[in-house]
Amino acid sequence: MNWLLNSLYVANVVVSLDNEQELKQFISEARNVMKDDNNINNLTALLAACPSTNSIHATSPARISTWSPLYMDVMGNDVTLPCRAVGNPRPAIYWLDGDNELIAENEPRYKVLPDGDLFIYKLQWSDMGGYTCIASNTRSRDMTTTFLYPVLGIAP
Repeated sequence: MNWLLNSLYVANVVVSLDNEQELKQFISEARNVMKDDNNINNLTALLAACPSTNSIHATSPARISTWSPLYMDVMGNDVTLPCRAVGNPRPAIYWLDGDNELIAENEPRYKVLPDGDLFIYKLQWSDMGGYTCIASNTRSRDMTTTFLYPVLGIAP
């Protein structure tokens, strides 16, 4: 069974049911959840714990939902490059720098935040380039690149 929300793929669901009554109850509960477009998490919870099923497994591909193709900021500022992802299981997010090297956890000026954004401390000219965000789960992998362009500040 595939679930679509506003024509976007949400989840692939495998449902094991003992009888037609359980199927009707499951469909009724799922329709109630889907009445609200913001209930993707509730749908996942329903699919994971629906009492009318013996076994449910809901997965959805990793998809980057928030990013910026170009980011410009003044040198010396701290910057945050956005990268938010959705999927089930929740995607792991990691970043590659302009040389396609993995940004390590112990980098002194770079930090991948818990929400997936990349924090860069005190932007420098040498930071200019493409930074690639990769979101990955057991279902799929998605990636996008943000070009970071440091600019000179203008004195008032």
